[in-house]
Amino acid sequence: MRGLATVLMIAAVFTAAPAIASDPCTDITPAAADYLKVNPDWTVIHPDDLTGADRQQWLRHHRGFCPGVAMVDLDGSSRPFTALGLIRRNADLSEEKVVLVRQTPTGLEVRVLVPAERITNPLVLYRLPPGTTKEWDSDKPVTIVHEALGVAWLEASSRQYYWDNGAFRCVPTSD
Repeated sequence: MRGLATVLMIAAVFTAAPAIASDPCTDITPAAADYLKVNPDWTVIHPDDLTGADRQQWLRHHRGFCPGVAMVDLDGSSRPFTALGLIRRNADLSEEKVVLVRQTPTGLEVRVLVPAERITNPLVLYRLPPGTTKEWDSDKPVTIVHEALGVAWLEASSRQYYWDNGAFRCVPTSD
């Protein structure tokens, strides 16, 4: 009987191991890993970084996804950026920023999309398909030709970042 219990315990450990090993916030591209190596005080925003209702909402609707990582082909080049929502915590200050990274033939391409800013609740990232959206304050339609990056502060505001005519643009979509 004790042998059966041992076999069941071992089976349970091996069954649970893939779930433990598949943290979506650690399964990042080599370009993202290279960026984090040279910026060790910044970490990818994880579901555990979200507070109360934000964490519950994220886990209910996006379990298995990382709120701090999104793969997005912003410029239509078929060479997607890894968008990183990053957080840095000190005793009296928490900051976040959003960077885009991708490997190019000449090295690591890094673009800061949202510079470091003080926070109370971390943001979340998500990929959006091409299409039309509206500015929240004017209802002016905005056509986005390639994929866009959604940046949201849950239960607060959101923005879409997209590439247009050689530059990144931002459209606020809620407040």
